[in-house]
Amino acid sequence: CSRTFKRIEHLRRHMRTHTLEQPFACEFPTEKLEDGVVQLERCSKQFQRNDNCVAHFKTH
Repeated sequence: CSRTFKRIEHLRRHMRTHTLEQPFACEFPTEKLEDGVVQLERCSKQFQRNDNCVAHFKTH
């Protein structure tokens, strides 16, 4: 990719579009009913950017 960036953070963020890395995981606990037992699990959503993860978390 030939894109250029003035700030290193923007380059790092852009590189995730090529590597498909999604280092930010939603930490919201969700309840799952399994064999009559409620089990807590985390939301399975992953994000490339922390601000997107935070915005998603607020939707819970």
